Amino acid sequence: MPDATSFTIRPRRTADTEKLGKAHAQIWHEAYEGSLPEELLLDRGPAIARAMNAEMPQGEKTGHFVVENAEGRIVGFGDCGPAQKTSQLAPAEIYNIYLLQEAQRSGLGRKLLFTLLGFLAREGFKSAALRIHADQSAARKFYESCGGIPAGDRDAMVDGRVFREALYMWKDIQSLLKDSAA
Repeated sequence: MPDATSFTIRPRRTADTEKLGKAHAQIWHEAYEGSLPEELLLDRGPAIARAMNAEMPQGEKTGHFVVENAEGRIVGFGDCGPAQKTSQLAPAEIYNIYLLQEAQRSGLGRKLLFTLLGFLAREGFKSAALRIHADQSAARKFYESCGGIPAGDRDAMVDGRVFREALYMWKDIQSLLKDSAA
């Protein structure tokens, strides 16, 4: 099992685009195999990943981070900023947070999540939310273990298909960060 200290979390750079697109497609395949149709993951996955990365909100209050292993290969990423699809819950949103399976179960997911929440707190956001596929029970447990509060389920559209998504929120980012540092 990898150790979180052998990875680096840093702001994403323009030069990361191609490597990030490949990592994103692989992560999607690992995360959603069995949940999303195989043709979506294999045929459209890389193109969707590149499009999602290109369309990611930009601006001074948005944060885009990559996770690299010791060899400089991207093994995860996270994006956050003003709420886009969860504004009914919180003013800030974690748009993406993903790790390849090889980088999971090492404390790195928590480290990435708290990097994103820390960024949002520094940008003045008090609370944040995120959405995940509802059938991802391991992800649900992870977010709850990191202080995420379940905020309901709703239908969402992915590539013309309807899927159920679960919503999570963090009501007081500053207190959570303070408690986690203690």
